[in-house]
Amino acid sequence: MSLNYFKDKNNFIMIEDRINVSPDLLRYYSQTLHLLQEDSSIFTVSAWNEFGISSTSSDPSLLYRTELFIGYVWVLQRSIWDKEIRDKEGPCCNRPTWQGWFLDNLMKGREVVAPDVSRASKRLQDGYYVDKKAIEEYHHDRLESTDCENEPKFALKMVKAAYEDKLKDLITMSLPVDEDDLEGCMESGAIILEKDDESKNVYSVFYEYDSKDRTLLQLCKCFNLYVHKGTTVRNIHNGLIRFTMDMDIYFLIGSKTEYYELKPDNVVAVKVRS
Repeated sequence: MSLNYFKDKNNFIMIEDRINVSPDLLRYYSQTLHLLQEDSSIFTVSAWNEFGISSTSSDPSLLYRTELFIGYVWVLQRSIWDKEIRDKEGPCCNRPTWQGWFLDNLMKGREVVAPDVSRASKRLQDGYYVDKKAIEEYHHDRLESTDCENEPKFALKMVKAAYEDKLKDLITMSLPVDEDDLEGCMESGAIILEKDDESKNVYSVFYEYDSKDRTLLQLCKCFNLYVHKGTTVRNIHNGLIRFTMDMDIYFLIGSKTEYYELKPDNVVAVKVRS
């Protein structure tokens, strides 16, 4: 393994097979690598966004924190690899990356920093292979950064305390998505949002939690957020989901999250009808 040739290096970038990296990948990591040393609650910095299709990602300067490991291109500290992963690749990593890695106890409560716009793309295989249809669906219409001058902003805001403060500020200033639009989403599984101006806005959707995630899954369907059958909803942070559409930020906020207390009194939480 190439790690054996660079024994004095504390970090390494893992690039999986059949991956094309963006021209700004190293610029991206030059702005985010320091987070691994500054915040022990960050497990890795990924260059991939699970929701990174053209309709639900748009801002190359934006970063997230998420609880689910995101692969394809990711940077890791050598100490974590040596102590926690080396010789344990089977139990942690025997599923395809797009189905999710490092589930259960291996994340140990740590999170992943990920970009809104991915810094990589996947070259799909020709011919027939297992899960071909699902893989093609997952990679369809993926958005990738193409400008070598792109770089993430406010990387220091990814440190846990600062990130929580920023999240709460954004939610507090957010505009609730129109109730009529959400009712249409719950009934038909589709939503049409019209943007009134060219400014960047922040929108929120508060929803009632249910044990089978029926409301959340319906919202994901409405907003075209990818959910693979049999796996959890992606890009979750403390029960909150965020994404962008045309440079606007959107939050899906469930009733069991700490952020739900920021719901304005005049806003009705949406839920799937029984």
